[in-house]
Amino acid sequence: MVILYDPLDDISCHHVHEGDVLPAAENLEPSRQSIFFVESSCRRDLNPRQACAVESAARAHPNWTVHLLFLSPISDVTILRGPLKELKLFDNISLVRVHLLNLTKGTVVEKLVHSGHFKKSRWPISHIADAVRYLTLYKWGGIYLDLDVVVTRALDPLARNWGAKESAHAVAAGALSFSRDAIGRRVANETLNELANTFRGDVWGQNGPGVISRVIQKLCRRPVYNISEGSSCEGSQISLINSRLIKVKEKKDNVNIAYMKTVNGVKKTDGLITIKVKIFDLEEEVDVHIVENEDFDDFIIGLDMIKKFKLTQNEDLQIEQKKITNKMDRMSKDSINEEKNIKTFAINFNEYLETEEFVSLTDHLDNEKKTEIEKIINEYKTIFAKDKYDIGSVRDYEAHIDLQVNRYCSKRPYRCTIEDRLEIEEQIAMLLRNNLIEESYSPFAAPVTLAFKKGENRKSRLCVDFRELNKIVVPQAQPFPLIDDLITKTRNCMYFTTLDINSAFWAIPLRVEDRKKDRICHARWPFSVDLSPFRLENITSNFPENSKQYSKKAQPYRIRHKLY
Repeated sequence: MVILYDPLDDISCHHVHEGDVLPAAENLEPSRQSIFFVESSCRRDLNPRQACAVESAARAHPNWTVHLLFLSPISDVTILRGPLKELKLFDNISLVRVHLLNLTKGTVVEKLVHSGHFKKSRWPISHIADAVRYLTLYKWGGIYLDLDVVVTRALDPLARNWGAKESAHAVAAGALSFSRDAIGRRVANETLNELANTFRGDVWGQNGPGVISRVIQKLCRRPVYNISEGSSCEGSQISLINSRLIKVKEKKDNVNIAYMKTVNGVKKTDGLITIKVKIFDLEEEVDVHIVENEDFDDFIIGLDMIKKFKLTQNEDLQIEQKKITNKMDRMSKDSINEEKNIKTFAINFNEYLETEEFVSLTDHLDNEKKTEIEKIINEYKTIFAKDKYDIGSVRDYEAHIDLQVNRYCSKRPYRCTIEDRLEIEEQIAMLLRNNLIEESYSPFAAPVTLAFKKGENRKSRLCVDFRELNKIVVPQAQPFPLIDDLITKTRNCMYFTTLDINSAFWAIPLRVEDRKKDRICHARWPFSVDLSPFRLENITSNFPENSKQYSKKAQPYRIRHKLY
């Protein structure tokens, strides 16, 4: 018997680590202006045609970064000769090694890898490439191109989310762009779910163009052949603002234009802007398309904002906002990882326990005083924390991080025991679930570790090492009060109250533009902190100053509260 070996079906190299000199994709932090190519065979090199495609993208986009992802190990000998040697001469080309198991970890595609579906596939290399293209856009966002796509001119003028038609009935999977905004994240999530639910190893185009075609048809609610070239699904999918309501300082070359069905006589937008919008009780930063037309409406709310702001219309045709009664209503457990960029925030919202579940130590009081205490608990029950992650938010104040020098500071994650790693990952998952952190692609990085916590009698206090960042932060002096002065202020007081604020430093919002600076890193996840963490320079001084603002409101009362 003669067994014919076909190198195009060989995927054994995907799990080989020996002799690999390329940096791992786990450490990749691409910018928004990124183009990705994937080489999924075990050839361990590029052929001239593939190198031509990569070079064309780099030349057409000198200000972008072109990432060439290899699923096979690349040796130093390969880099020093042939096509890769020439590509290394470009400053905007990055060679990266992708490990399939790590890339799929925590996604809905992970089961496909462990179940052996790719190995059993009739075209394993091609179908793995299909999975990697959608995983790449899901994880990082940007533009994906096949290695047989030659770029002849810049793709900057195109909208941030686009696809190319392969035929009258299919969208091509070889050229796709998914942004990191809500629309791009939604399409990326849908493609991964579609791939996981409909994967077939015996059909050539099922998992590539088939996936994106079915997703586009689902999102646009009409067949692909009814979507004309250069058009978007529907004008109502996006929100529109008249240019007369905004002031744009400069018009950039990279204008995001959307083509629509006619909306009040307008078929094309003139750009995209991110603005802060408040509807009823929710305030969010949203992407809104600009229309330069004096006769156009001031503002049109699209389906993107209707979903984001939980808007509904009742039987009287009145617009209402769905009330958020529980934090977990905002994000189900199954969608925490997939929907983390399409979330809403309820500021200063607290979950609470029913009063029956409180242990009331009032046996030493008479009935009148017991009743008074019960009234106080019922009136202010929303401020009682359900658990240590149930944290409110300080109002009318944001902490900020001003740097003495404009540079990044980044440290590698600390090594830890298996037990500590599991504890850290569990706490990070809880912080993510409660919207205290968000996924980050910032160049800043501060490692985390665990410290002993007296109350729990074990290493469970999550600490962030901000020493490198603190060295370049502009200090804000805030003297702490003298104990003697505080004691003097309590003269003639009959009642003394001790308040323990739940995770007080996490309750101070951090300015949006500064959140990238306090990125915390762990071996598995990179996240940035939405609220102010302890041990960051100036936060310990900001908190007493901010507390004074609240204590001032108590001045007219007989019993004065001092928070320090």
